[in-house]
Amino acid sequence: MADTKTLFTQRFDAARTAWTHGDEPAAADSLRWAIVAARSDPSLRRELVYALFNLGKLSRKLGQAGEAEAEPLLNEALAVSEELFGSHGAALAPVLHELSRLYLQQSQLARAEEALGRLLAIARIKGQEHPDVATALVDLAFVKRKLGDDASAEALYRDALRIREKVLEPNNILTIGTLERLSETCVARGNVAEALTLLYRALPAREAALGADHERVRAARSRLAELESQMARASDTAPAAAAPPLRDVIDTPSAQGPSPINSKDLEFPGGSQLRALRPAPRPRERAKTPTIVAAVAATSLMASSIPTPSASQIVIPSSESARPSEGVTGRDISLRGVSRCRSCGRRAGRCREW
Repeated sequence: MADTKTLFTQRFDAARTAWTHGDEPAAADSLRWAIVAARSDPSLRRELVYALFNLGKLSRKLGQAGEAEAEPLLNEALAVSEELFGSHGAALAPVLHELSRLYLQQSQLARAEEALGRLLAIARIKGQEHPDVATALVDLAFVKRKLGDDASAEALYRDALRIREKVLEPNNILTIGTLERLSETCVARGNVAEALTLLYRALPAREAALGADHERVRAARSRLAELESQMARASDTAPAAAAPPLRDVIDTPSAQGPSPINSKDLEFPGGSQLRALRPAPRPRERAKTPTIVAAVAATSLMASSIPTPSASQIVIPSSESARPSEGVTGRDISLRGVSRCRSCGRRAGRCREW
């Protein structure tokens, strides 16, 4: 119905405007109303999953109560996408990625591993050496390490490094991060000599990219010194205990921003595009980024006052009962542009691989 679609568009645009201005509660309220509108019209299944995805992503950042709301929202979005595109459709990738972040945030490591395994299988459809495959491998390796499976993590990191060295430009920041992560995995497995070799390769590129005084560069130098000291103290019969690992800049897999697998932008029938929401950067965060791109004009406010729907109007199904529809884009648009990691979407300098 045209009126329902118009209402959905107004609510979604109001949410985007609110989020752009940092008003997360207002953005969440508008998204809830957008979900109400989309659920009332079977022709808006694609739009429904987009609103579910964005509200799930926003809710995940709002503490334990938000996490509890995010899981059924994201599972509903996943079920919808599976109905529309099948269990291996590329459009499932952003939702699986967001779910993996949520599960890791909740310390549900087995479920995070399952989601990332599916994500890797979807990435491989693009080609065994596609950059998205390397990204999925790195995320999965991180979870394997959390699970204590360092042997599997090492194999995954080596595969990711092989792909990135082949398909990315020399000294790409993602390749540097993979070298560092593989180094730490080698330390965990007792191979300190190779760990040092990997860090020696990574440090010059890291310094060239970030500058000699950057916090990450200083941490890498400190780590090199620790491992060199460890090697010097080690004896043939009593190897030294492993030094604490290099500090990882990571909270969840690829937090904040586009998913590692970029599916085609979600479009309304007729061609107008819906894009994932992204909050406006805070001034302090903007100052940390190495590059600030030109700002893009924000969408004007569509509604001056939007009431919050009641609990009876918002029904969030469980993951078992949810069977909604469509895929969601893997790309977010920043309405106030900020330089971000092309793999995980975090602001420059805050990405776990930056």
